[in-house]
Amino acid sequence: MAEVIASIDYPRVKKVRPVPSYRGVLTIGDPDKFDDALAIDVERYPRTKRATPASAAKYVPPKDMEKEIAGEGDMTIQGGSVALQRTYKIKRDGNEVEVEKEDLDKAYLYGRTIVNISDADLTVTKLQTDAELGIIGFVEKTGVSHPFLMVVDGSSSGIWH
Repeated sequence: MAEVIASIDYPRVKKVRPVPSYRGVLTIGDPDKFDDALAIDVERYPRTKRATPASAAKYVPPKDMEKEIAGEGDMTIQGGSVALQRTYKIKRDGNEVEVEKEDLDKAYLYGRTIVNISDADLTVTKLQTDAELGIIGFVEKTGVSHPFLMVVDGSSSGIWH
């Protein structure tokens, strides 16, 4: 128990391999319209990542390590494997009926109405795009309204300029 309490004081640090959030070409100007447009290969990495708490381990002691826990009556913990099992239920005529996952359709809430979308319709709704990072052009500072020029200076003071 002392070992467990001592381990709580130190966070579990996990080294992670940096994964780029964008890998591609940065273009300055439109290469289709201008001969002097510039294209640079870039990789963008996230600086921070949301930390999530460590998940609990699914563990059941093996059968040969049965333990008895004293409490209201005696309870025996028996070993075995932990398996995830999902069931899908829908209401039909006031009764809950279990259905297979393949029999379910995707649906989205539109206002207070549920609209189901078939797989064929779902492919039509997805916009086909390419990942791109580009600077289209530059403008004079006098042509930009003041709120768009407010940038935090990066220091801890949080001064706007």
